[in-house]
Amino acid sequence: MAAFPSRLFVVMVVILLGQPVFAQEEVPKEAPLPQRDSPVPKIEGYADWKFTDSLETLQSDTRLTFIEAGEEKCEFGKEANRDQSRWPDCFYHTTKIFQEQAEIFILVEKEHIDRILIHFNRRGSKSDSKDCASVIRAVVDHLVNKFGIPTSKNDAERQVFWESPYGGTLEFKNNCISEGRGMVLFVISPTPPFPQQENPEP
Repeated sequence: MAAFPSRLFVVMVVILLGQPVFAQEEVPKEAPLPQRDSPVPKIEGYADWKFTDSLETLQSDTRLTFIEAGEEKCEFGKEANRDQSRWPDCFYHTTKIFQEQAEIFILVEKEHIDRILIHFNRRGSKSDSKDCASVIRAVVDHLVNKFGIPTSKNDAERQVFWESPYGGTLEFKNNCISEGRGMVLFVISPTPPFPQQENPEP
C-alpha cells in the first residue's frame, strides 16, 4: 500500500500515543481497528535479510557482528525464563531507520533465522524530551504506509500486529514510559502461511 488516509495515521498514533499512553497510566478501553481491504503481503524478512538466509550468508555479511547467546546485547530468552542453553545467538547491526538511530538483532536458532528485532532505545533520553514519541510517529508512519491497517492489536500491552496469510508476522510494541524515554521495537517473525480453506463439495 503506497499511501494511506491521514485520518488512519491519526487513528494509529492515538492507539499508540493517545490518552492514556504510558506504562504507569491506566489502560484505555479497546477500540476496534478499521477494516482492511486486502491481505497483508508476504513478510519475508527485513531489508536485505531474508528468513531463508543461511548461517553462512549472515556470517559473510560484513555489516553484522556475531554475538553468542548470553553475552551482552544477546540475552534473548531471559524474559521467557528459558534455559540459557536454548537462547538464540545474535547477529547485530546499528544503523539509522526512518532517520532514527536503531539496533538490529537477527536471532538464530538451529542455523536458521528465528526472528528479527528492531530496537529504538531511548532509555537514556531526557524525560521531558519528545524522543520516544517521535520514534513512534516515524515508525507508525512507515509501517502503515508499507503494510496498511494492522490485522490485530492488544491495547493492554500496547502492541499492534500485521499478520500475512502468505507467511510472516510483524509486531510493533510501544515501551515508552514517557514521551521522552523508553523503548520502541518491532519484531519480524517467519510464521507459516494460513491454511488454505477447501471449497465445499457441491
